[in-house]
Amino acid sequence: MDKRQFLEALTQRLLDRERRGLKRRLLEYSEGLAPDSANDFASNDYLSFARSDVLAQRIQVLTIQAQQRVEVKNGSSGSRLLTGDSALAQTVEEELATYHEVESCLLFNSGYDCNVGLFSCIATAERDALLVDESVHASVFDGCRLSRARTVQRFRHNDFTDLESQLIKLRAEIGDTGWILVGVESCYSMDGDLLTQPAAVLDRCRAHRALLIVDEAHSVGIHGARGCGLMHPHKNHPALLARIVTFGKALGQHGAAVLCPTTLREYLVNYARPLIYSTSLPVHSLCAIRASYQMLASSFAEYRRQQLKERLAVFQAHVQRLVRRFPQMPKPLLNAESPIQAIVIPGNEACTQVATRMRQRGFDVYPIRYPTVERGSERLRIVIHAHNTNACNRGTHPRLGG
Repeated sequence: MDKRQFLEALTQRLLDRERRGLKRRLLEYSEGLAPDSANDFASNDYLSFARSDVLAQRIQVLTIQAQQRVEVKNGSSGSRLLTGDSALAQTVEEELATYHEVESCLLFNSGYDCNVGLFSCIATAERDALLVDESVHASVFDGCRLSRARTVQRFRHNDFTDLESQLIKLRAEIGDTGWILVGVESCYSMDGDLLTQPAAVLDRCRAHRALLIVDEAHSVGIHGARGCGLMHPHKNHPALLARIVTFGKALGQHGAAVLCPTTLREYLVNYARPLIYSTSLPVHSLCAIRASYQMLASSFAEYRRQQLKERLAVFQAHVQRLVRRFPQMPKPLLNAESPIQAIVIPGNEACTQVATRMRQRGFDVYPIRYPTVERGSERLRIVIHAHNTNACNRGTHPRLGG
């Protein structure tokens, strides 16, 4: 066999995927975001930070100031364990730990890297167990697959009776010497629903000698005091091991961090392969993260959260009117506490057709298809933002503008 035959085999696999309606492709630029940002119902820019001129200017100022103090102006030149560490990276971590009121913080290049790094190394071979909600992000599942855990299991989504049942079975299976590490999200990325009864979940974990890891990617910036996330009120619970915050959603940047005890931070520096073997974040990214957190602490972020809340109310009222008018329409998944909304349209082809028609009308909406979601639960994932508009409120922040 030669390269040509190998590529032909790949072509056949792609054709098979296309026949099943599963083939993905990158969009042409002209098919990307609608020209009017008010019609953006797809991006994760919940608070419109990625579009903020004020934030862009703040990032520029911090970057110029930082570059005057460092020798490496572009990139970072290596991994954190070699030449890629810096006083700036450590300062950003200290500032984030202070903001979230936790003991320690460790930066990663992305939320995917963070989850893979944490879940792949946290469980000890032949002793510990991983137990995750069946709807957690793909990066958590990938980290679990790479793990050396004695067993990896799932519990039914947001079903804490099933969680407790699984905890009891796992404790009997692994005995008293092993740890059970439980993985959940505080806001789930496909349905937009929140972790229900977080205090009760933590208490169940504690009762069965389990520790909880919470991915707060879609919650940070939106929930909790100062946008610290849904789990912030429970930050000192003895069963809460770590929280993952990412900067690519409400904060409008790139990268992620683990909020955790100092001992776990040191462990990850030694065992988390995506951290050890990746070039670290450059100066510009570190300054962007720092600037976004400064913005998050300001009245601007509170104003944006209020805008988002108003847009959500307008959207949900409109959908509810449609449901009353057209009772046969697909089932909407509406969540008053989350920017992520969804309308289920079963079948990849049907869902794609509706999304295409919406984009042709100027609304930036995309289909979420099987196998990303379960077969029969394909949906339009509709994301509401502060920068979406309605007839009642088109204003900008009275002091900071857009």
